[in-house]
Amino acid sequence: MENKNSILIDMDENLSNNSSYILQNIIKKHDSNILKFNNLSCSTKDNQELLKNISCTFNSGELVALIGPSGSGKSTFMNLITGRFNGNLKISGKILLTNCNIEKRHFKDFYAYVAQNFYTYENLTVYETLMFVMKIYMKNTDIKDKNVMKKMLLEILNIFSLRPKIKNKVKNLSGGERTRLYVAVEFLKNTQVFILDEPTSGLDSYNAEMVIMFLKKLVKKFNKIMVVSIHQPSFKLIEYFDKILLFSEGRAVFEGKVSECIDFFEILGHKLPINTNPIDFFIEKLATCKIENKKESNNLTENYNNINTNVNNKVKIKNKANKKEIVKSFSFLSLFYRNIKNSYLDLLLIMIHLIMRINVGFMISAVYWKLGSTKHIDAYSFRGLLVFFIFNQAFAIMGPILNLFKNEEKIIEREIFSGYYDVFTAYTVKICTEMCFVIVFEIPFLSVIYFCSGLYSTFISYLKFILILLAEVFFSINLGCTVSICSPSASIGNAVGSIIAVIFLLFSGGLNNPKNIPKFLRWLIWISPLQYVFRALLQSQCVISGKKRNFTDGNFFFSGEEMLKSIGMENFNFYFSYTFVLIFSFFIAIIGILVLQNKTRIKSLPIEIITK
Repeated sequence: MENKNSILIDMDENLSNNSSYILQNIIKKHDSNILKFNNLSCSTKDNQELLKNISCTFNSGELVALIGPSGSGKSTFMNLITGRFNGNLKISGKILLTNCNIEKRHFKDFYAYVAQNFYTYENLTVYETLMFVMKIYMKNTDIKDKNVMKKMLLEILNIFSLRPKIKNKVKNLSGGERTRLYVAVEFLKNTQVFILDEPTSGLDSYNAEMVIMFLKKLVKKFNKIMVVSIHQPSFKLIEYFDKILLFSEGRAVFEGKVSECIDFFEILGHKLPINTNPIDFFIEKLATCKIENKKESNNLTENYNNINTNVNNKVKIKNKANKKEIVKSFSFLSLFYRNIKNSYLDLLLIMIHLIMRINVGFMISAVYWKLGSTKHIDAYSFRGLLVFFIFNQAFAIMGPILNLFKNEEKIIEREIFSGYYDVFTAYTVKICTEMCFVIVFEIPFLSVIYFCSGLYSTFISYLKFILILLAEVFFSINLGCTVSICSPSASIGNAVGSIIAVIFLLFSGGLNNPKNIPKFLRWLIWISPLQYVFRALLQSQCVISGKKRNFTDGNFFFSGEEMLKSIGMENFNFYFSYTFVLIFSFFIAIIGILVLQNKTRIKSLPIEIITK
């Protein structure tokens, strides 16, 4: 267990270093700011109210707790001010920023958001995780020297008491260490406002107190505004907050210190019992009012509004901003390197993949041993071998992506929200990473089966074989990523992806004679990418310039050309089919990019944002 006092003492010592590179270049102490919300309301299209006239004030150097029963509006409030809300919501109200020169479209760069479920790559170390983020924010500065950046990062690790864990993988950190790492990641953004969604969730009382004490020190030293939603904190824990904002049924019931809130409830006839946690009492009373007497709940809000100071609206909206935008793009190679490293550090997944490929490769090679070397090739076995290749490159490639990509997608969404890179870069890097990972295993796997089964040994035929199956791999990766992006969960993605793959396989021409498919369904053959893969495989093996292959079905003998004509695969040469597979792949990729773009678009608040 970490020593709470030693961590905070170390932090004080590190923060007192005025010559720090960090204080000068990354985490700068801000001027005093005031962030005010006036009559902030939010409702759905059918007029269901989610937030009702929220008015509150956050000052620099304050640690504020958002408290309220479940469903009281805390999460809605945080999602609203951070731009993570449904675009169909109706929003009204005003926001006032003092000592700030910022445009409305830049308001999202004014804050950093640490979600309750903060996703990051588990196989990377603490050092690698923070260095990646630091490179992003150093991209537009004069600091390019790696040694200087390393020194700066070591100071960051000292400030957040993570120096002893520098080489630890994220997955091996404790709950408190993870929270400090997540705050450090967002702290590098150097914003004025921090919003944290239940940072003590899942922590015991000791570690929860340690985290809040740490945040308190951070807020005071760097003059930040930090708003923290917290679920049923202990009285000892709540004492670290400068004030609380109490929510009930989408309304701000009270804003101020805990002692003032006790007096406020007592005035309304709700005296705090002896030896009772005030926060538990407040939440219980609000929940009771909600269930038993809605009028009493409304009275709480009305009494609070009577003593709450309204926002001064007599200021002008600034037309220009001198605040630099957060970096919107990042080096493709740096992101690609990070993802490749994370993939190859997952040793268990690599070992499972390797064992599966060795076993399957051995069995297939044994079953189809020297099939293509016989004088008259068994047509059914030959066709079955090609169908296996198609089936394997569809399901074996897409399946793991549907299972694993959903978690990685959450990391990508968080980093896009934070402005690390754009959607196109994220999607492209993901596809390239998967292609590199698959190629390392698939080319040896396919090559062994190819030569063991006695298929044409000429370089051209082998190259065509590899190219068309890699094109199918490319399609399967894009389909897996796009289906995962469009699906709300991994289980639904698996179901949808499997159905799509089965339909494509059914109309590939490998499991039946396309000429026998009913006419009203036959058009599906032409939109099945696997049909073009099967066509290209057949043409690369049945028809080779200067060579002939003879087949038999047990009763008759026929040539490769006759086999192609019998199932309608003689049209469209290899290169045409190969091109069509790539076209389908890029079409699926465009869909995935557009959906991801829509999911990660931070909405601008459709309300008046005032600065002075």
